[in-house]
Amino acid sequence: MDATRGPLAGRARSTHRPSPSGHGHSRGPGVRLAQSSAGPSVMQQAEPGTDARTRRRPVATRVDDREVRLLHDLSAAAREMHRSLSLDDVLRVVTERAREIVGATQAVTSQTTNEEWSNAVTAVSVADGAAAARLALVPPNGPAVHAEVCRTNRPIRLSQVELWREADSTPAERGNRPLQAWMAAPLVGSDGRNLGLIQLARVDEGDFTASDEAILVQLAGMASVAIENARLYEAAVDARTQLAWAAHVERVRAAELRAVIEAMGEAVVVCDPSGRVSIVNPAADVLFAERPVTTYEDLLSRFAAPESHPLDPTAGPVEVRLKSGQPDHWVELRVYPVPGVSRRPAEPDEDQGRIAVMRDISASRRARAQREAFLGILSHELRTPITTIYAGSKVLAREEPLHSTTRQELAADISAEAERLFRLVEDLLVMTRVERGVLQLANEPVLLQRVLAAAIRLEAAHWPTTRIQMT
Repeated sequence: MDATRGPLAGRARSTHRPSPSGHGHSRGPGVRLAQSSAGPSVMQQAEPGTDARTRRRPVATRVDDREVRLLHDLSAAAREMHRSLSLDDVLRVVTERAREIVGATQAVTSQTTNEEWSNAVTAVSVADGAAAARLALVPPNGPAVHAEVCRTNRPIRLSQVELWREADSTPAERGNRPLQAWMAAPLVGSDGRNLGLIQLARVDEGDFTASDEAILVQLAGMASVAIENARLYEAAVDARTQLAWAAHVERVRAAELRAVIEAMGEAVVVCDPSGRVSIVNPAADVLFAERPVTTYEDLLSRFAAPESHPLDPTAGPVEVRLKSGQPDHWVELRVYPVPGVSRRPAEPDEDQGRIAVMRDISASRRARAQREAFLGILSHELRTPITTIYAGSKVLAREEPLHSTTRQELAADISAEAERLFRLVEDLLVMTRVERGVLQLANEPVLLQRVLAAAIRLEAAHWPTTRIQMT
């Protein structure tokens, strides 16, 4: 059969020719001669309105039925391949349908990615009750005939004689059941690169024809399109899965961040890139209970900027006073920018928002003021006992004899001032422990009689000519 004829090229042609004697012409109205394939010409009565093409319809119908079945099988195979969403299903369908439509003993389809045959995906289909022929499931890199199909992207069809010629030994020496026929068609992508091949083999049915080769080439073309579609679908599914997973991770992180922010004791306000407030924790709701914050600029406007420098909480923590509420309500404001990733390498990173953290420092500022005042008083109070102890010890250290009364008075003064100094140092240590949170202050009753009596006794020694009386 001519290799240029496709599977649809075998249409029936008319064999009727007019005889030289004119027997093929009309003999009268409604009467014509028809040449029978089984014998001499016979007279046939034609119905009015019929012609020779109508009488030859049964032969053409038988041929058209065969073509219609083939078209139906190819169409069904194409639909089934394109309905398959996975690469394995496409290979399975094209392998089974190629074997069934062409009528082969075994079919093998091998598909590669970037022509890497070490990772080839292969599907095999064997006719029921037939022994599997030993086809090359993965084409080697050598000069084998199936490697030639992939290299040239052209189909190859071999008869039994050609198969023996291609082989290195006879079938008896190989110990395998000899193949009667073999052919293969390449799988070619839209960019012209080889995607693999489809191999068909026969053991008993005889050689493959050019029509069989044309059918296999057509199936290989449909399979190539289906394979590329399956690859695109799998890539899209994989990309969608990755995007869904990334979105899930982002939601989990956002939920974790929100939970941490809401659990913080400090007031936290999160702003998006446009400056709008997106998250406010309960501490911030309490801090701005009178009027909720809506934007980042609105947040900065709630505080009185320091007089010494402009308000820039992104450079570091800044102590600012809250305009509304109590006049001595101070907070420590720190803003953390959230950097993003620039879309282009030359562009700077995009601003993804800001996180403002506010810690109430009103109590700590009051404690610091009290500590500074206490240290000022302490420095003054320490000077008196230290001066008394220093001067009394110098007098007692003289070699000149002192009167016993004078010596006793100096010793009493040194002892009293040392006791006073000891109490001042103890108070300083207690204050340090309170600031570190080691001790908690508590109120307790104090007898003023004892406190005033001790104060009068200490001051009377410094004013001998003055009489101090408690009433």
